[in-house]
Amino acid sequence: AAGGEADFTNYVVVVGPEMIFQGSTPTHKEQVKDGLTQTVLVVETVDTDIHWMEPKDLDFEKMVFRVNGSPDDVSSRHPGGVNAMMADCQVRFFSDTIDPMVWRALLTPSGPRSEYRLQFPF
Repeated sequence: AAGGEADFTNYVVVVGPEMIFQGSTPTHKEQVKDGLTQTVLVVETVDTDIHWMEPKDLDFEKMVFRVNGSPDDVSSRHPGGVNAMMADCQVRFFSDTIDPMVWRALLTPSGPRSEYRLQFPF
């Protein structure tokens, strides 16, 4: 529907230096040092008015790493949290009470992770 809600997306990636998506520089799965099951690839965000064809995503540098915490962060209308797709293509539900340091670590392909190892379900 032209100009309708169907023209917008609620799914984006997080971009920035040292992220899986760094602009035109490709990242190979071997470079995901934290492991594909421990790295978030696609996140949910609402009320951003991002057209589904627009090359716009969430900026890691602007995030506060609180689920449903700010317009520049991951958000959803699901009670209690958000859906995110891991780099191994599994979709997981993350509580909006997730520790911001854990969430930040999950978004990076090779961040400080040893103390944040996820044991699903989470």
